Amino acid sequence: MTKGQRFIKKMFIIIIVLLILAGLYLILFPNKPDTCLNGVLDVDEERVDCGGVCEKECPLIIPDVSEIEVVWVDFVQDGENRYDLVAKILNKNSSWGIYSVYYRFIIYDNVGNITKTDFENTYIMPKGFLKEEGKKYIIENNFVFDSEIEKVEIEFEDYDWREVKDVLDLAHFNFKIIEVEQEDHGFPEPILGEYYVFGVAKNTSKYTFDRVDIDIVLFDQNNRLIATGKTNHWTLESDEKREFKIFWKNPIAGEVEYIDYIAQTNVLDSDSNLMDVITTGEEYLTPR
Repeated sequence: MTKGQRFIKKMFIIIIVLLILAGLYLILFPNKPDTCLNGVLDVDEERVDCGGVCEKECPLIIPDVSEIEVVWVDFVQDGENRYDLVAKILNKNSSWGIYSVYYRFIIYDNVGNITKTDFENTYIMPKGFLKEEGKKYIIENNFVFDSEIEKVEIEFEDYDWREVKDVLDLAHFNFKIIEVEQEDHGFPEPILGEYYVFGVAKNTSKYTFDRVDIDIVLFDQNNRLIATGKTNHWTLESDEKREFKIFWKNPIAGEVEYIDYIAQTNVLDSDSNLMDVITTGEEYLTPR
């Protein structure tokens, strides 16, 4: 074999090896930068430059849902320099709710100063599991404030909208999955001056809920907010009924005409809140 033939053979082997290496690279690393950054739906991308071979996950497409409506935000004094802050929220979407959202109250005092509470996290259920107008109360009790409050507002950040789907054995929409029964209120012993609200929360679904939140809002005959409170039940089993009771140690600022009982749970949290295994619940009867 001549020197020229040996050179040609060597080059041929090198080319074959390079082709094999290129093929292995395409197999092992199909996500080429130009594929996932070219602004074109190609290869097996779910949408343009995301999903499939691309590392970037495609964002959730939210349909034309109605925005959350803030009906009103109010406050009531509950002791010296202590206030309860309340916001009434409406979700008009039947199957879409908010898995997680951060909120905070904005407080204006009587001389124009602004104070903001720390961000807290909550959820907002789809209207379909609330049966009525799709309402939720966001309550912060015992907020310490040295000045006189003029007005209160609320703001939200980081909405995580989700649709109720693949949640087996939940009741159909337009059916309240948690009912409040045996509602009662008054003064057990008027001498003590402790007003109470009593009720029984019933889980009408086939799931055990890890947590059920109970919000209570009291109004006078002029529909003015006069008191509010909240509590919760842990591990409320399917078809279980459990009592709750909330006390107000300070006098309520008015005569109670109407009480709104709301019992809700995060049905969008199917991983940790919706429990298939029957667990042992605990009694909950504690002053607010």
